[in-house]
Amino acid sequence: MIARQQDAPESLGMLPGLEEGKTRATPDGPKLLRIYDSGFVAQLAMPNARFFTVPADDGPVNTYVLDSTNDSFAVLSPDGDGWTVRQGGPVLLWDQVERSPALWHTAGAPGPSEFGVSVTAGSQRVWLGTPSGPSWSLPIV
Repeated sequence: MIARQQDAPESLGMLPGLEEGKTRATPDGPKLLRIYDSGFVAQLAMPNARFFTVPADDGPVNTYVLDSTNDSFAVLSPDGDGWTVRQGGPVLLWDQVERSPALWHTAGAPGPSEFGVSVTAGSQRVWLGTPSGPSWSLPIV
């Protein structure tokens, strides 16, 4: 079955100002979001967020991760051989993204058949291994 296109939010949110958020080093760049297998679990950590890349005027190409539902953001910038992330808002998006593949790797990096979905009237969750295993909440529409 082909998955239907999800409706895009009316607004992706505002780009954060250059001084907003806290900056730290991260070993993972935006490639983490695009890799077939670990990218799936990375994106489970931020189901309401969208990411896109924008070149700076006289600088590097930055990747923005924006959650318009709560104004959380992460901005990834190349830094020598690694990356820096500047993030802010009520949810530290990149911290969530980094934790998600770590859980998956700890479980042995299982394939798609090891994931399941539980749906009730008030919740939707993707889980790994068993319904009581690691899980990620999805928005209810």
